[in-house]
Amino acid sequence: MANDSASRARPLAELEPTLVGNGTYRLTAGGGGERSLIVCCTIGFEGPTANPLLEMLPPIIHVRRDKIRDSYIATVLGLMAEEVQTQRIGGATIMARLADIILTHIVRTWVESAEAQLTGWLAAIKDPQVGRALAGIHRDPGAAWTLDSLAAIAGMSRSQFSRRFGKLLKVSPARYLAQWRMRLATAWIRNNFMTVAEAAARLGYESEASFSRAFKRSMGIPPSFVKRPAA
Repeated sequence: MANDSASRARPLAELEPTLVGNGTYRLTAGGGGERSLIVCCTIGFEGPTANPLLEMLPPIIHVRRDKIRDSYIATVLGLMAEEVQTQRIGGATIMARLADIILTHIVRTWVESAEAQLTGWLAAIKDPQVGRALAGIHRDPGAAWTLDSLAAIAGMSRSQFSRRFGKLLKVSPARYLAQWRMRLATAWIRNNFMTVAEAAARLGYESEASFSRAFKRSMGIPPSFVKRPAA
């Protein structure tokens, strides 16, 4: 990056980063002009909600100051700048937490600004009827959900609910429930939160064997392979 087209932009490889915390570095370049502070973050998603959310996001989200509804985004960015400038103990940890907050606000700002054009998972969550059914699935994924019980939560008939759910999410309620359970199980097993047997019981399966068959049918691999990335 350069301040004008005549300036030479130094390759990143020429700059020597200073390690200021776990995975956090400081780069200093230029000089002589007005000072600029740029914060770059890389954030990884592990939770089961990440997949449908990431599928909805555009390649680039550009949030302009005049489009922000949450006035404290600027405050949080100011706090990040202060941590970079003061280099106090624990600054890298605070920066990481603030980055999480900023990302959440950016995604929320995008959702609210694109509300009229929302489709798929986000549109279904915000739907006043289908959204209630999804909330029930998300709160208690191991419950013995049926089309009747989900339609009742939504306050719709079976046929109305099934049509509206399929129109918004492009899958049936039963298929969505199965996919959601397998996403949860994948996160739990991969991160050693639960064994395969514990995940099966938590998600309402009668046996580990029936859960393993459902998992392989949905994910293409047995649940035991989740802990073996090479396989």
